[in-house]
Amino acid sequence: MLGAAAMLFVFLLWNAVTKKTEDKVQNDFYIITNQIRKMNKMVVMEQDFSSMQKTRITSELLGGMLPNVEKELITFTKTNAQVSYDLNKMKLEVDSANKKLIIRELPAAEIKIRPSVEIQSMDDSFLDRFDQKDLQKVTKSAKENAYKTVNQQRLRNEGRKQLFDNLDQLFVLARALNYTIEDQTGQIDTTKL
Repeated sequence: MLGAAAMLFVFLLWNAVTKKTEDKVQNDFYIITNQIRKMNKMVVMEQDFSSMQKTRITSELLGGMLPNVEKELITFTKTNAQVSYDLNKMKLEVDSANKKLIIRELPAAEIKIRPSVEIQSMDDSFLDRFDQKDLQKVTKSAKENAYKTVNQQRLRNEGRKQLFDNLDQLFVLARALNYTIEDQTGQIDTTKL
């Protein structure tokens, strides 16, 4: 009878210990996956630029019989450049049995450049006024110039660094739960993790 009671006690103790281990593994899994789910579209970097542009248009009046007329327009261009990542496209796997967070794929950077052009000054003559076509041409030129001045490669590189800094918060959580991080993308230096 005493032997049966001892075996029952050992069985119940074994059940309690394995149940706690399974519950802890489940809890770790849900904590990490919940943190991953919270991440969605992440704007990692935003920069603003501005520039002034002077445009002169010379027009010939009456086939050159009158002196040329010059009109001038000054525009102010504000440009907002943004790097973001859609983290819903990130492919991660949580291997709770082996306590691994496996990074299979990182999303590509999305760069958005939004220039807005304001006319600051317009100097035209009575004989040669700015028309809608002139204004559209000048505005289009100012926007094209704004796109060219943004160094997209630098923005992409700085955005990537910021992405890794932000992902490090997820990695800290995984490490606190004794998970190892395995990068299959080859983009993350896991020796620093």
